[in-house]
Amino acid sequence: RVDALLQASRALRDFPGQFQGDAIEMSRTSLKAAQMCHPQERNTAGHVFGGVLIRRAMEIAFATAFTYGGTEPRLVALERVDFLKPVHVGALLAFSSIVTLTETPPETTQSVSQPGYVHVYVSARTWKPQNLESTLNNDFRFVFAIDKAPRPLKPVVPSLRSEAELQLFARPRYPDSSSS
Repeated sequence: RVDALLQASRALRDFPGQFQGDAIEMSRTSLKAAQMCHPQERNTAGHVFGGVLIRRAMEIAFATAFTYGGTEPRLVALERVDFLKPVHVGALLAFSSIVTLTETPPETTQSVSQPGYVHVYVSARTWKPQNLESTLNNDFRFVFAIDKAPRPLKPVVPSLRSEAELQLFARPRYPDSSSS
């Protein structure tokens, strides 16, 4: 299934003028932000409180869905959070987001004003520039509704195997939607 997802992106990447469709490569939807972790954000164990990490991840996911959908998105679900490693106070934390899947309402219900959906994956990595180290600490999966998009949501296609895997893990909201 991963290889089938990658086939569409090869045509888009290698033959953009001949590509049949209006898809966008997933990598072009990415946003990044880096922040320091402060003492007031620590929990009783001395690490950064998980709620702070979720809020920061949600903020970049919101910005990603907003810039992609063209209108203010509405959070529908925080589908998954993985706290892989603790984040220490004083750490430089880098967030990366990417649109993994877009969904439009099925043709039969478009007159009923159903929203489109944008699925966003966010990773949080601790950076140690002095050691040239980067460690994955957390990952998050969000779903946003785009209620009044100024134009139809374009599907996204993966260019890398890791992007294709992220797309396969997204849970569609519409069972038989024209999703990417």
